[in-house]
Amino acid sequence: MMRAPLPLPALHNPEPLSAALRTYIDVTILSSALSGLIILALGLYGWAWFNRLWHGTLRDLAAPAMAAAEARGLRLRPPGLRARLVAEGNLGSQSVRIEWRGGAFGEQSRVYLGDLVDDLPLICSAEALDAALRPRDPPPTA
Repeated sequence: MMRAPLPLPALHNPEPLSAALRTYIDVTILSSALSGLIILALGLYGWAWFNRLWHGTLRDLAAPAMAAAEARGLRLRPPGLRARLVAEGNLGSQSVRIEWRGGAFGEQSRVYLGDLVDDLPLICSAEALDAALRPRDPPPTA
C-alpha cells in the first residue's frame, strides 16, 4: 500500500512569500559568506608568503648575476607581488629585461632582448649573464 506524499509547506502556506531581504539572509548564509572571506584572506596570505620566500631564494641563488647586471647599467626593480625579480635597462641601443622567476615549476630566467624573448635555466653567474645577453639572430619567419 502506497502512502500519499506529504504536502509541501510552501504551497499550503496561507501567508504570501515576502520579497523582503530578511527572507533571504539568515545565519547559514552569513556564516557561509564569512567562512568564504576567511578562506580567501588565508589564500591571499599564503600566496604572498610563497612569493616572499621565492624572492629570498632567487636573491640568494642569483646574487652574482644580479651584481653583474647592475655593473652593466641595468636597474633592479623592487620585488613585487609575483615570484620574480627583474632587472631592466638599455645596452647600447637595445632594450634589455631579465627576469629571475620562481614558482611551482621551479626557477628559471626569461631574457628580453629587444623583440626577442628567451627562456633559460636560472642565470646564477656573471658568465651565464654574458652568454644570455649575447646578440642572437632573430628566428626565421615563415
